[in-house]
Amino acid sequence: MVSAQSRSKMPNLKFITPNGQKVKIKQFKGKVVYIDIWASWCEPCMRAFPSIASLQKEFEGKPVVVLLVNVDRGKYEWRDARKKLLFKGKHVWDGQNVKILTKLGIKKLPRYLLLDKKGKIYSRKAKGPFSVGEDINKLLKER
Repeated sequence: MVSAQSRSKMPNLKFITPNGQKVKIKQFKGKVVYIDIWASWCEPCMRAFPSIASLQKEFEGKPVVVLLVNVDRGKYEWRDARKKLLFKGKHVWDGQNVKILTKLGIKKLPRYLLLDKKGKIYSRKAKGPFSVGEDINKLLKER
């Protein structure tokens, strides 16, 4: 976590929603964004989803987005994994080129990122969904 002045800019990556629409990170400016980077083959990723659902519920109605970025190479794997999940959320697919991994140098999953309301990276290695609430509340208080 870094001071507001020294936070780095998040690349304006594009993702694909389950219905085929494109979503850009900059669309969430003005909100705190918690990004869960996951894949269907990642067991720790899949085990974290109940905590993700609780996190979504905790911040419901607040300017917080929990963005679930899947990095499976194929969208069918992503689709099948989503069907197994017992909650709805902002699910997006990074596409076959997994840009988020390459642009941010991510090598291991799961990985969580936290962006402030200006779209800057507060943490490249954010806490897991079961313990990140305090950091999200801190960012909500920032102007």
